[in-house]
Amino acid sequence: EIYTLSLHDALPIFQGWNNVTLDGKGGNDTYNLPAANVQGIHTVTVSDSGSGDMNSVNVNDASNDEIAGTTTYSASYDGTGHIVRTGNLVSGRGGRPKPVFDELNLSYSNVKTVTVNGNNAGNQFNATGIGPGTEVVYNAGTGGDNVTAGNTTTLDMIAGTLTVHGQGNTNLTLDDHLEDDQAIITFGPLPAPVYAINASTVTRVDTVNGAALDPNTFNYTNLANLTIIGGQSDNVFNVDGTMPGAFLALPNFPLVIKGGASADTFTVQNWKGTVNLDGEGGNDVYNLNYSLNPGQISITDSGTGDANTVNINDQLDVDLAGSVSYSSSKGLFYRNGQARVVSRTSGVTTTPDVESVSYSNIATVNVQPYNNGNNFQVDGISKGTSIVYYAGTGGDAVTAGGAANSLDSLQGPLTVNGQGNTTLTIGDNYEPPNISRGSSPVYTITDTSVTRVDTVNGTQLAPNTF
Repeated sequence: EIYTLSLHDALPIFQGWNNVTLDGKGGNDTYNLPAANVQGIHTVTVSDSGSGDMNSVNVNDASNDEIAGTTTYSASYDGTGHIVRTGNLVSGRGGRPKPVFDELNLSYSNVKTVTVNGNNAGNQFNATGIGPGTEVVYNAGTGGDNVTAGNTTTLDMIAGTLTVHGQGNTNLTLDDHLEDDQAIITFGPLPAPVYAINASTVTRVDTVNGAALDPNTFNYTNLANLTIIGGQSDNVFNVDGTMPGAFLALPNFPLVIKGGASADTFTVQNWKGTVNLDGEGGNDVYNLNYSLNPGQISITDSGTGDANTVNINDQLDVDLAGSVSYSSSKGLFYRNGQARVVSRTSGVTTTPDVESVSYSNIATVNVQPYNNGNNFQVDGISKGTSIVYYAGTGGDAVTAGGAANSLDSLQGPLTVNGQGNTTLTIGDNYEPPNISRGSSPVYTITDTSVTRVDTVNGTQLAPNTF
């Protein structure tokens, strides 16, 4: 059966749907709930008593020109699914139009798909719960909608699937900051919620008391931004934007991920849009795997007293063509090379491969290049950060300082682990202007290290260590 409820201004006796109950019983039933155009609270219960059916509910606001301003939708679950819409309608046409309150309370059970078509006024959609076996689909309007899952609950409550079809200006936030599995663990290892993030889906799997819960699934298309806020356990975020069947078509919208109070692990590759990461508390690890033509990655860890690590992993990628130029300045790592591209029409060609990584509050940056014979120019290292370079087998050349860069900018240690054919040049031939040296720099050289101590304008600087 197909059920469609509709109200009209010409029927003033109806001030809203009040306690309407629908039951399609057997078969794959469809329940259409067009947007109301009279004021009041509209209550609809869909209680389908069929079994094994593929029932659907559609809430249609997309073409309603009587909605005034932003509408708020909420999806929740307490054993029964709920959709609540609150907003205002325009009343008093032709005279003095004014907004009047409008609310839809929909309860449903035994429904496979609930589709909400938003209007174009710029709406808020909040999902705090979806029942098992149900998919809630939100088709955003053109006004720039914001969609949030979790926030006032944990993402464990999204036991079904949330799908968001954006308009290019739609923001999606998955907020799990209230999750704290460590507080409810009675046995087994501490949980580590695992988020798998790709071009169109986030899948989250949580483990409590040694048992993996059913995955939480979030699908999306045509977003402006995707933000993920982790809980207080040890989160694992795996980002791979590879799109099957769409070579080089990587996601081009910004991605923001925040960890929590514990140690988080981030692994990122193949994302063309900007990526902003913040592990917050705990000793966090950021693994940045080789990506073909990625966007800028920014790591701003807001924790205090942590020993955070960044790993630049190019070692296993065979797509790099020829040598790669790496460079480091204070809080910035840069890669410039060429990557092989294979096509049926052109054969093997190359394309520029550039990556920039900015970071703060990082204790160690590990760089693992491929084996093509690379160059690594170190112009600066932030105070409190050490850089460790693991040379490839192709004969890498590492240069610290040089004719245009003072070694005084290297405020953290540089370690080079060579392959027997690796060269290290420490260039101190740049003299900054307007300085007065109390003495010449002093170098202490051993078979495994160089320590340089400089004095500038009467102040002895912290040693440079290689």
